[in-house]
Amino acid sequence: MKNILIVARKEIIDVLRSKRFIALISLFIIFYIAGLSFIFTMGSENIGRRPIIFLFSNLFNSLGFIAPLIGVVIGFDAISGERERGTLKILLSQPIYRDDIVNGKILAFITVISLSILAATSISMGLFTSFINISLDDILRILLIAVFAILLSIAYYSISLFFSIHFRKTTHSALASISLWIGLTLILPILANIIAYSIVGPPPQINPGMAVQPKQRFRIFREYWNRYQAVVRSINFFSLNYHFNVIARRLLSTSIIITGQSERSIGIIDSLSQSSVNISILVVVPIIFFLLSYIIFVRKEEK
Repeated sequence: MKNILIVARKEIIDVLRSKRFIALISLFIIFYIAGLSFIFTMGSENIGRRPIIFLFSNLFNSLGFIAPLIGVVIGFDAISGERERGTLKILLSQPIYRDDIVNGKILAFITVISLSILAATSISMGLFTSFINISLDDILRILLIAVFAILLSIAYYSISLFFSIHFRKTTHSALASISLWIGLTLILPILANIIAYSIVGPPPQINPGMAVQPKQRFRIFREYWNRYQAVVRSINFFSLNYHFNVIARRLLSTSIIITGQSERSIGIIDSLSQSSVNISILVVVPIIFFLLSYIIFVRKEEK
């Protein structure tokens, strides 16, 4: 355990001094400030009955974009960078187990990303509570989304760490990691809609001359939309960002309207139970890639 903490301490210092990390955190702050500025210009009539939920629904869009990128940028040279600088041989020459090196780097990243996201979220809540009433339920929902954003970032870090161990050159690891992030974050959602449109086809056209009741028209379009979204969800299932977005959206949805009945509130436990598959994905993926990283790094011969 002592060796893990030594490696983690060194890694935390390196990460905090990294220009890439400073640049990403600065970008993260800019996104938050821009979101706050936009929100402050809106009138209370546009926010709704749960203003804090509305406010953070906008900010977490930025968080879902930046958090994975931080994991990618910090992870792609975690081992390959040490290898190219020659410091990996120095580490391996010390009485330190190889798994201690990997554990130390993982612990360091979890510490840094957790403090960064929780601090940003807490500061934002502090700013909001100065002029908006916030309930305990709101605080718990927001903190839970922050925790899942941390899990999302850790998942991307685990994949980047795997690439960093597998590839000997940092450029190859960076290319693989960033390509994966771009593919899952930007390209896959677009492809999902294109494929869904090609499979389901265009929206149904109803001839104005046809005698179609409004309820029947609504049912036709709803069935089409359900088929379309089913295809989109099936494709986006392979994206980690999709699972985070589903969890965040359900936690931010505090109520639903039941047809023919009054509005029914959705508790936190209900939101989490509905997102159990998505939560499992965010937990299982980093575990798998961390295990693969252990296996490869322990067996890999460093020349």
